[in-house]
Amino acid sequence: MPDEELDGSHPAVTVADKMGQKVAEHIAAHRETANAAETIRKAEAATALAQVMHEQIGPALVEAIAPIMESMPDDHPLRAMFEMLGSPESAIVAAFVDVVGFGLALLGALRTVPAIMAENFTNDVNAKFPNVPLSPADAANAVVQNAPALVDFAQEALYGGIDAARFKTLTYLTGNAPAPQELFEMYRRQIIGMQTLVEGDNSVVSGLQQGRTKNNWVNDLAQLAHVWPSPDLFVNAAVREQFASKAEAQTWAAKAGLDITTQTEIGNFFDVMFDVAGRPPGPQEAGRMALRGIIPWSGIGPAATTFQQAIAESDLKTKWTGALRALETAVPTNGEISSLLRQGWIDAAQATRFYANNGVDGALAALYIESATIEQIHEDKIATKGELLAMYEAQLISQANTLAGLAAIGYTDGNANELLALADFRRKAASFTRVVQQIGRQVITGKVTPVNASTSLHAMGVPSQQVTELLNDWALAKSIDVPAITASQIASAVYYGVETPDEGWLDLQAIGYTPYDAWRLLSNRLHGKVKISGYTPVHPPRGTL
Repeated sequence: MPDEELDGSHPAVTVADKMGQKVAEHIAAHRETANAAETIRKAEAATALAQVMHEQIGPALVEAIAPIMESMPDDHPLRAMFEMLGSPESAIVAAFVDVVGFGLALLGALRTVPAIMAENFTNDVNAKFPNVPLSPADAANAVVQNAPALVDFAQEALYGGIDAARFKTLTYLTGNAPAPQELFEMYRRQIIGMQTLVEGDNSVVSGLQQGRTKNNWVNDLAQLAHVWPSPDLFVNAAVREQFASKAEAQTWAAKAGLDITTQTEIGNFFDVMFDVAGRPPGPQEAGRMALRGIIPWSGIGPAATTFQQAIAESDLKTKWTGALRALETAVPTNGEISSLLRQGWIDAAQATRFYANNGVDGALAALYIESATIEQIHEDKIATKGELLAMYEAQLISQANTLAGLAAIGYTDGNANELLALADFRRKAASFTRVVQQIGRQVITGKVTPVNASTSLHAMGVPSQQVTELLNDWALAKSIDVPAITASQIASAVYYGVETPDEGWLDLQAIGYTPYDAWRLLSNRLHGKVKISGYTPVHPPRGTL
């Protein structure tokens, strides 16, 4: 039959389409069941599968026949049939795809329909007789999880073929104990003990036994309940010499989990950690030690005590070692630089370089240098100014010469005149003070009466209140400034007959002499033992005065 005739007689609806429709109709009769939607989905999938087969299997068949056609001779008896199969629009290819689709659809229907019918029957039976027992595992979980006892869980398990003894064992095996680390934490907090002392109590050992740990490992695993320090602690303890030896600290670090068998270029891992642990001196401390010759500047290695090693053991990058060493070179402070410049030890150019070391820019350095230069002659200016003013106050030089001298050392006319006015005031004040003091001495010594002194003070312009205070002060000074007679003067008065020996003897006691010393002093002056009325001289004990 020609290919054109086949194409013309090809039905619009394929066998696969009809099979899919039949399946859909069958499923529609059971839409009232709980699985109707799922059944429809499967039927639609079968229809979609047929469509995909039309789109993919036909072109694939044509692609597979093309190489055969190329190698087949033109007069081959099967060439006409292969030419029909090799055309994508061929009715034969479409019929082949329909047959394959029909087979797949039929297979799906045969698998789906019995399942739908069986499931519907099961659902109907369960709805009328809702007494399906719990599985033994679910019953055991209900007991462990303390579920409400709505049914007899042991009886439910019995329906599943598990008797009471086996159900008890199943209940014991159901559920999980806390993880080992949680058990250890509860033990460290004294929530549970290590061993079960009373039946039914929880403990670390019972918790491990209820897990998946084999019994022969339980006691060993329980020893991990106590947390050990990390290896770092033992390394730091060795650095701080808390162990008798480094080897002992290494042994404990190994017990804490540190691998000490692997070797590096500088030793095992403990040696490496030991070398990097601890804090070295800071760069400034190490620099001072090197400057004082306590440690060398250079030298590297765990055993080295050098400036270079101090930087290497710190958190500073070693590329900065040279710069940090250069930083230890002493430079004078700004104040010291100014002092050196002022005293002439360095010149302005050297001072500028020194200022730059302290971060002072050129403009500020110029101000510092100018200030130091001015200060260099400032003291001499002050001394010269003092000498000029002193001479002017003493009236040794004239006002004009004083002004010229002040101008020579940099004082302006206004400042110079102000200084001279102050000097004039000091001279007048000093003269006034001397006169007042002289009047006071005259009053105290009795050469001038208070009335004359008051007249002189008023004439000088002293205020009346001040005059009164001065006279009171001088009167008080006169009353207490009385010269006391001496022992020699008293003795001379007796010698020359001004006083009798008895009077002189009493006067000497009045100024502090003892009776015997007063008698002895008068006897010396009169060149013989003096007789005192009612007194017999008695020498004090030897060794006393």
